[in-house]
Amino acid sequence: MDEYFYNLTELIYKEVDSYLPVYKNNPCRECKICCTTLASQGLTSLEFDYMREYLIKNSRTDEEAENFRDYIDKLKNENLNQPLHLICPFYNLQAKGCSIYPARPLSCRTFGYFIKDERQYLIPEECYLKKNIKIYTKQTFSEIMPFAQPFYSLVYDYEKFRNDDKSSSKK
Repeated sequence: MDEYFYNLTELIYKEVDSYLPVYKNNPCRECKICCTTLASQGLTSLEFDYMREYLIKNSRTDEEAENFRDYIDKLKNENLNQPLHLICPFYNLQAKGCSIYPARPLSCRTFGYFIKDERQYLIPEECYLKKNIKIYTKQTFSEIMPFAQPFYSLVYDYEKFRNDDKSSSKK
């Protein structure tokens, strides 16, 4: 049943990507602000499981998925009192890009292209994409990001499925 949700996630991600400009080369060059703790990215359990599946299919480790969760949760090194990961563990410094690009979460896909009005401060002035960012409010969210409602409905259904599955396995 997970495969069903993963296939729908892929379809929604393809729809999201259709709203984004296509560049021959990475226009951001070495910026990587979108891939740091400053961007405050989010992750649903569906996306985490989808990403984990992607890693497994690509002969990578489950530990990488856990490192990403630590990054999203901003886990701190207890000795230094600073985040364990300042840069996303999937950001490849040599290639200057995302090492799980096809499986990156919605927040990573849309950051720099769509942003909530009160989060505009997260985009640096020198950002190449800043002039084209679509700013949304609570009222315009569905209009500006029409793929979001189907995505969050899918996330809700996935959570329900996972909880129902856990409940039935306890019986």
